[in-house]
Amino acid sequence: MSILATLDTDFISKGYIIRADDNNRLIDRIMELPDYQFFCHAHTLVELNRHKFDSLDWLKDKIRNGEIESYSDERIINEMAQVYYSVTIPQYINLLKTACEANSQDYFSKHYAELDSFDYANQSQKDFLSVLSRLDTEIGEDNDLGEIKEYILLQWLNIKQNEPVFYFCSDDEGARNGVLAIDDINISCMSIPSSFVRLRKKSILTSDTMQPYLDSANQYYRDYGIKTICIAQPSNHHIHTKILYDDVLRDIHDNRFIELKSGMLQYKPFT
Repeated sequence: MSILATLDTDFISKGYIIRADDNNRLIDRIMELPDYQFFCHAHTLVELNRHKFDSLDWLKDKIRNGEIESYSDERIINEMAQVYYSVTIPQYINLLKTACEANSQDYFSKHYAELDSFDYANQSQKDFLSVLSRLDTEIGEDNDLGEIKEYILLQWLNIKQNEPVFYFCSDDEGARNGVLAIDDINISCMSIPSSFVRLRKKSILTSDTMQPYLDSANQYYRDYGIKTICIAQPSNHHIHTKILYDDVLRDIHDNRFIELKSGMLQYKPFT
Protein backbone atom coordinates (compact mmCIF):
# COMPACT_ATOMS: atom_id res chain seq x y z
CA MET A 1 0.00 0.00 0.00
CA SER A 2 1.30 3.44 -0.95
CA ILE A 3 2.11 6.07 1.65
CA LEU A 4 0.43 9.34 0.70
CA ALA A 5 2.65 12.42 0.85
CA THR A 6 2.29 16.04 -0.23
CA LEU A 7 5.14 18.45 -0.94
CA ASP A 8 4.75 22.19 -0.37
CA THR A 9 6.61 25.09 -1.97
CA ASP A 10 8.90 25.71 0.98
CA PHE A 11 10.03 22.09 1.26
CA ILE A 12 10.61 21.69 -2.49
CA SER A 13 12.62 24.91 -2.78
CA LYS A 14 14.82 24.15 0.25
CA GLY A 15 15.18 20.49 -0.68
CA TYR A 16 16.37 21.54 -4.12
CA ILE A 17 18.95 23.97 -2.75
CA ILE A 18 20.35 21.54 -0.15
CA ARG A 19 22.54 19.09 -2.02
CA ALA A 20 25.62 16.89 -2.02
CA ASP A 21 26.32 18.17 -5.55
CA ASP A 22 24.33 19.43 -8.54
CA ASN A 23 23.23 15.90 -9.43
CA ASN A 24 22.33 14.85 -5.88
CA ARG A 25 19.85 17.12 -4.15
CA LEU A 26 18.05 16.41 -0.91
CA ILE A 27 14.67 16.52 -2.69
CA ASP A 28 15.91 13.72 -5.00
CA ARG A 29 16.62 11.53 -1.99
CA ILE A 30 13.12 12.27 -0.66
CA MET A 31 11.69 10.98 -3.93
CA GLU A 32 13.51 7.68 -3.30
CA LEU A 33 11.49 6.94 -0.16
CA PRO A 34 10.01 3.48 -0.80
CA ASP A 35 6.25 3.15 -1.36
CA TYR A 36 5.60 6.89 -1.10
CA GLN A 37 3.08 8.41 -3.51
CA PHE A 38 3.76 12.13 -3.88
CA PHE A 39 1.29 14.93 -4.56
CA CYS A 40 1.31 18.70 -4.72
CA HIS A 41 -1.26 21.39 -5.34
CA ALA A 42 -1.06 23.09 -8.74
CA HIS A 43 -0.63 26.41 -6.93
CA THR A 44 2.86 25.24 -5.94
CA LEU A 45 3.90 25.73 -9.57
CA VAL A 46 2.56 29.28 -9.46
CA GLU A 47 4.54 30.06 -6.30
CA LEU A 48 7.79 28.55 -7.58
CA ASN A 49 7.42 30.52 -10.81
CA ARG A 50 6.64 33.78 -8.97
CA HIS A 51 9.77 33.52 -6.86
CA LYS A 52 11.88 32.37 -9.83
CA PHE A 53 13.02 29.28 -7.96
CA ASP A 54 15.22 26.90 -9.94
CA SER A 55 13.17 24.02 -8.54
CA LEU A 56 10.26 24.93 -10.87
CA ASP A 57 11.70 22.92 -13.77
CA TRP A 58 12.46 20.04 -11.40
CA LEU A 59 8.82 19.93 -10.28
CA LYS A 60 7.49 20.22 -13.83
CA ASP A 61 9.65 17.23 -14.84
CA LYS A 62 8.42 15.15 -11.89
CA ILE A 63 4.79 15.93 -12.74
CA ARG A 64 5.37 15.19 -16.44
CA ASN A 65 7.02 11.86 -15.56
CA GLY A 66 4.19 10.91 -13.21
CA GLU A 67 6.41 10.85 -10.12
CA ILE A 68 4.34 13.62 -8.51
CA GLU A 69 0.60 14.11 -9.05
CA SER A 70 -0.57 17.69 -9.29
CA TYR A 71 -4.04 18.57 -8.03
CA SER A 72 -5.83 21.71 -9.20
CA ASP A 73 -8.95 23.07 -7.51
CA GLU A 74 -10.92 21.79 -10.48
CA ARG A 75 -9.55 18.26 -10.11
CA ILE A 76 -10.38 18.20 -6.40
CA ILE A 77 -13.94 19.39 -7.06
CA ASN A 78 -14.42 16.91 -9.92
CA GLU A 79 -13.34 14.04 -7.69
CA MET A 80 -15.53 15.29 -4.85
CA ALA A 81 -18.48 15.34 -7.25
CA GLN A 82 -18.17 11.57 -7.57
CA VAL A 83 -18.89 11.32 -3.84
CA TYR A 84 -21.03 14.32 -2.91
CA TYR A 85 -23.02 14.88 -6.12
CA SER A 86 -25.33 17.92 -5.74
CA VAL A 87 -23.72 19.12 -2.51
CA THR A 88 -20.14 19.08 -3.80
CA ILE A 89 -19.72 22.86 -3.61
CA PRO A 90 -20.88 23.17 0.03
CA GLN A 91 -18.56 20.30 0.94
CA TYR A 92 -15.64 22.00 -0.81
CA ILE A 93 -16.44 25.24 1.01
CA ASN A 94 -16.32 23.29 4.29
CA LEU A 95 -12.82 22.06 3.42
CA LEU A 96 -11.84 25.62 2.54
CA LYS A 97 -13.21 26.97 5.83
CA THR A 98 -11.29 24.34 7.77
CA ALA A 99 -8.11 25.17 5.84
CA CYS A 100 -8.60 28.87 6.54
CA GLU A 101 -9.18 28.27 10.26
CA ALA A 102 -5.90 26.34 10.41
CA ASN A 103 -4.24 29.56 9.28
CA SER A 104 -6.25 32.12 11.27
CA GLN A 105 -9.78 32.53 12.59
CA ASP A 106 -10.64 35.40 10.24
CA TYR A 107 -8.96 34.23 7.02
CA PHE A 108 -12.19 32.95 5.46
CA SER A 109 -14.27 35.96 6.48
CA LYS A 110 -11.61 38.34 5.11
CA HIS A 111 -11.08 36.61 1.78
CA TYR A 112 -13.85 34.13 0.98
CA ALA A 113 -17.03 35.34 2.71
CA GLU A 114 -18.70 35.78 -0.68
CA LEU A 115 -18.76 32.01 -1.11
CA ASP A 116 -21.27 31.61 1.71
CA SER A 117 -23.91 33.14 -0.55
CA PHE A 118 -22.96 31.21 -3.68
CA ASP A 119 -26.13 29.73 -5.19
CA TYR A 120 -24.83 26.22 -5.81
CA ALA A 121 -28.30 24.89 -6.61
CA ASN A 122 -28.62 27.13 -9.67
CA GLN A 123 -24.99 27.76 -10.63
CA SER A 124 -22.46 25.33 -12.06
CA GLN A 125 -19.13 24.08 -10.78
CA LYS A 126 -17.56 26.14 -13.57
CA ASP A 127 -19.25 29.24 -12.14
CA PHE A 128 -17.94 28.39 -8.69
CA LEU A 129 -14.38 27.88 -9.94
CA SER A 130 -14.54 31.25 -11.66
CA VAL A 131 -15.56 32.99 -8.43
CA LEU A 132 -12.95 31.05 -6.45
CA SER A 133 -10.21 32.04 -8.92
CA ARG A 134 -11.17 35.70 -8.69
CA LEU A 135 -11.11 35.63 -4.89
CA ASP A 136 -7.73 33.87 -4.93
CA THR A 137 -6.38 36.60 -7.20
CA GLU A 138 -7.71 39.31 -4.88
CA ILE A 139 -5.86 37.74 -1.96
CA GLY A 140 -2.62 38.59 -3.73
CA GLU A 141 0.89 37.28 -3.29
CA ASP A 142 2.54 36.09 -0.07
CA ASN A 143 -0.70 35.91 1.93
CA ASP A 144 -0.49 32.21 2.78
CA LEU A 145 -2.67 31.16 -0.16
CA GLY A 146 -0.27 28.31 -0.89
CA GLU A 147 -0.79 26.91 2.60
CA ILE A 148 -4.57 27.15 2.21
CA LYS A 149 -4.45 25.19 -1.04
CA GLU A 150 -2.19 22.55 0.51
CA TYR A 151 -4.49 22.18 3.51
CA ILE A 152 -7.46 21.57 1.22
CA LEU A 153 -5.51 18.93 -0.70
CA LEU A 154 -4.40 17.24 2.53
CA GLN A 155 -7.99 16.98 3.71
CA TRP A 156 -9.27 15.63 0.43
CA LEU A 157 -6.54 12.96 0.10
CA ASN A 158 -7.23 11.83 3.64
CA ILE A 159 -10.98 11.65 2.99
CA LYS A 160 -10.64 10.03 -0.42
CA GLN A 161 -8.12 7.35 0.55
CA ASN A 162 -8.96 7.06 4.26
CA GLU A 163 -5.23 6.84 4.87
CA PRO A 164 -2.74 9.00 6.79
CA VAL A 165 -0.96 11.71 4.80
CA PHE A 166 2.60 12.90 5.27
CA TYR A 167 3.03 16.64 4.73
CA PHE A 168 6.57 17.64 3.66
CA CYS A 169 6.42 21.27 4.63
CA SER A 170 7.90 24.38 6.22
CA ASP A 171 10.41 24.38 9.05
CA ASP A 172 8.11 26.95 10.69
CA GLU A 173 6.66 25.30 13.81
CA GLY A 174 3.68 27.68 13.85
CA ALA A 175 2.65 26.76 10.31
CA ARG A 176 2.89 23.06 11.10
CA ASN A 177 0.85 23.43 14.28
CA GLY A 178 -1.97 24.98 12.26
CA VAL A 179 -2.47 22.00 9.99
CA LEU A 180 -2.01 19.52 12.84
CA ALA A 181 -4.90 21.21 14.64
CA ILE A 182 -7.38 20.21 11.91
CA ASP A 183 -9.84 17.76 13.42
CA ASP A 184 -10.70 14.35 12.01
CA ILE A 185 -7.79 13.98 9.60
CA ASN A 186 -4.60 11.98 10.09
CA ILE A 187 -1.59 14.10 9.10
CA SER A 188 2.08 13.87 10.01
CA CYS A 189 4.43 16.73 9.19
CA MET A 190 7.96 16.41 7.88
CA SER A 191 10.39 19.34 8.03
CA ILE A 192 13.79 19.53 6.38
CA PRO A 193 15.62 18.56 9.61
CA SER A 194 13.26 15.67 10.38
CA SER A 195 13.50 14.43 6.79
CA PHE A 196 17.17 13.56 7.43
CA VAL A 197 16.05 11.25 10.22
CA ARG A 198 13.49 9.61 7.94
CA LEU A 199 16.05 9.12 5.15
CA ARG A 200 18.44 7.44 7.57
CA LYS A 201 15.65 5.28 8.95
CA LYS A 202 14.86 4.07 5.43
CA SER A 203 18.58 3.50 4.68
CA ILE A 204 18.59 6.03 1.85
CA LEU A 205 21.29 8.03 3.60
CA THR A 206 23.96 6.75 5.96
CA SER A 207 26.21 8.69 8.31
CA ASP A 208 28.81 8.93 5.56
CA THR A 209 26.56 9.79 2.62
CA MET A 210 24.53 12.21 4.73
CA GLN A 211 27.40 14.53 5.61
CA PRO A 212 27.57 16.53 2.33
CA TYR A 213 23.84 17.22 2.58
CA LEU A 214 24.21 18.32 6.20
CA ASP A 215 27.06 20.63 5.23
CA SER A 216 24.88 22.14 2.52
CA ALA A 217 21.96 22.55 4.96
CA ASN A 218 24.27 24.25 7.43
CA GLN A 219 25.42 26.69 4.75
CA TYR A 220 21.82 27.36 3.72
CA TYR A 221 20.73 28.25 7.25
CA ARG A 222 23.80 30.44 7.72
CA ASP A 223 23.15 32.27 4.44
CA TYR A 224 19.62 33.09 5.58
CA GLY A 225 20.64 34.02 9.11
CA ILE A 226 18.73 31.13 10.71
CA LYS A 227 20.71 30.25 13.83
CA THR A 228 18.49 28.06 16.02
CA ILE A 229 15.74 25.45 15.88
CA CYS A 230 13.35 24.25 18.57
CA ILE A 231 14.02 20.68 19.69
CA ALA A 232 11.83 18.54 21.96
CA GLN A 233 13.55 17.28 25.06
CA PRO A 234 13.82 13.51 25.70
CA SER A 235 11.84 13.66 28.94
CA ASN A 236 8.80 15.44 27.47
CA HIS A 237 8.08 16.28 23.82
CA HIS A 238 6.04 19.29 24.97
CA ILE A 239 9.20 20.90 26.38
CA HIS A 240 11.09 22.69 23.61
CA THR A 241 14.58 24.15 23.71
CA LYS A 242 16.22 26.35 21.09
CA ILE A 243 19.40 24.69 19.87
CA LEU A 244 22.00 26.06 17.47
CA TYR A 245 21.57 24.60 13.96
CA ASP A 246 25.27 23.68 13.92
CA ASP A 247 24.72 21.44 16.94
CA VAL A 248 21.46 19.99 15.64
CA LEU A 249 22.97 19.02 12.29
CA ARG A 250 25.91 17.40 14.10
CA ASP A 251 23.48 15.45 16.28
CA ILE A 252 21.45 14.39 13.23
CA HIS A 253 24.67 12.92 11.85
CA ASP A 254 25.29 11.16 15.16
CA ASN A 255 21.77 9.64 15.09
CA ARG A 256 20.62 11.27 18.33
CA PHE A 257 17.07 12.14 17.26
CA ILE A 258 13.68 10.63 16.65
CA GLU A 259 11.07 12.39 14.50
CA LEU A 260 7.73 13.49 15.90
CA LYS A 261 4.38 13.70 14.13
CA SER A 262 4.68 17.49 14.33
CA GLY A 263 7.81 17.47 12.15
CA MET A 264 9.89 18.42 15.17
CA LEU A 265 12.93 16.47 16.30
CA GLN A 266 13.21 15.01 19.77
CA TYR A 267 16.37 13.85 21.44
CA LYS A 268 16.44 10.15 22.11
CA PRO A 269 16.22 9.21 25.81
CA PHE A 270 19.53 9.12 27.56
CA THR A 271 20.96 5.63 28.03
